[in-house]
Amino acid sequence: VGIGVRTPVGHCYRSAGAAVRCGICAYAEHPYMIDQHGEPMVVAMDSTMAPEMLADDRCIAMLTDSIVDAIEHAGMTEHLSGKSIAMYLSLGRQLEQDRIVAAVNKQLQTKLSLSVRVKVYKEGHAGGLLALKHAADQLRRDDSRMVLVAGVDSHMLPQHLEAIESDGQLHSINNSWGFTPGEGAGVILLAGQRLMEESRLSPLAAVRNVQTAHEPNLLGTKTVCIGEGLTESFADLVVPPEKIHDTWCDLNGQTYRAEEYGFSICRVGQQFEDASVFVAPAECWGDVGAASPLLGIALAAAAWKGDYSQGPNSIVWSSSASSQLRGATLIENSLEIGAA
Repeated sequence: VGIGVRTPVGHCYRSAGAAVRCGICAYAEHPYMIDQHGEPMVVAMDSTMAPEMLADDRCIAMLTDSIVDAIEHAGMTEHLSGKSIAMYLSLGRQLEQDRIVAAVNKQLQTKLSLSVRVKVYKEGHAGGLLALKHAADQLRRDDSRMVLVAGVDSHMLPQHLEAIESDGQLHSINNSWGFTPGEGAGVILLAGQRLMEESRLSPLAAVRNVQTAHEPNLLGTKTVCIGEGLTESFADLVVPPEKIHDTWCDLNGQTYRAEEYGFSICRVGQQFEDASVFVAPAECWGDVGAASPLLGIALAAAAWKGDYSQGPNSIVWSSSASSQLRGATLIENSLEIGAA
């Protein structure tokens, strides 16, 4: 019922969606980080924050603003004032969890008189889908509640950028198959059916299904990934003859991810209207890590709102690089819900 985002190409879900649709790219040379060949590292940064601001502080600012925007977007500021709400948070592994949670809580108390009870997931790209799954399960048990589901990440820590390059994962003129580091935050305010009806909230989308699985063959190992975990995540997302119309994913230029997806759709391609058509927003805002799935959901909602989606069923999928977690969610257009 509410969405808040911060990305290098837009600070609300509709502007970010429009930018991605137009292919606007935020890639730029880092002002002071140099790679091993003496070339400036190319990154996608939120230009409203000073380049020297470190990753934890950037995440605090992005996450706080996104939470406030999601609550205001839903018109629930007064309803939640003075209360405490559960938040399921996907966070990059390189970030300081306790510091970020404490700072965000302090700022929310000041801005909204609101506190958040946070459960953190440090599972990489797909962590947001595990967070969404647990949040949805909670609301199915008690549909009179609302919860926040969030993801935030930033690669803009000098030591982390150096580690990415050392691992051969940084995209550069000397490495075509790496990724471009980015940053961002995505937040959705999720309401149970009964609360939504009683409060007369207008839904932006419905979470139809969330599946997670584990991939035993990881990037950087001697094993060969043939997409077993991702295939399991895709299985049974839709019931035939339904089809998936739009796909939003975290493909970022690494061949590992592309091959994993290719193997997976060879098995489950019949679920898609056209599995070869997808949106990979990393080409605009870089790799946003743990924020990927929540920002993917925001893009799907923007496409429905702007009337440029291909149909009512969208899938958002993510594949973690640092853990075995894989996940996908099927979300449905709110206009179709209203029509039903």
